[in-house]
Amino acid sequence: GLYLFNGMGELGQHVGYTARDGTQAERMQTHGRIMAENSPYFGPMFESGELNYNKTKKTLTHLPTNSTAELITGDNAKSQDGFNGSMILDECHLITDQQGKIVNKSGLSRAQSLVFGISTAGDEDSVFGRKMYDYGKEVESGRIQDYTFMHLAYEAPQTATDEQCKDPAVWRQANPALGTIL
Repeated sequence: GLYLFNGMGELGQHVGYTARDGTQAERMQTHGRIMAENSPYFGPMFESGELNYNKTKKTLTHLPTNSTAELITGDNAKSQDGFNGSMILDECHLITDQQGKIVNKSGLSRAQSLVFGISTAGDEDSVFGRKMYDYGKEVESGRIQDYTFMHLAYEAPQTATDEQCKDPAVWRQANPALGTIL
């Protein structure tokens, strides 16, 4: 999110942190803001006033480029229609189809917009995340050709038994960073 916000050098960049509800979206944005405050790159920008965080609007703004990082939540998805920028989605398996339509239109007029979603497993077939997962599997298999869509899923085999799921090798299939990150 921080790279999209400032690292690409695009003036007027907008990044939306989105999730099913405002609490989850705000968690993502808070982590990003804390990372920025502690970074050798962004930290001095806070001190100089180039970068500021508006606690009321919950918006991070880089004044020299007029770029923002803000909350786009599913609490009232209709009010988010018209957002023009990149989106960071958390827990895609909970994002509704209505919110997903807004996400998919979010960067249409941007030169290099990106929608980045991450999720744990979900079992609801009617939500946006499941549809993106199924579409991603089709792209991954080559049945659909879409060079604008990158799908990467770390998962244990869907046919794994309860006993197989106790094996650390199966755990690593679902989380290849296991043991290397906190």
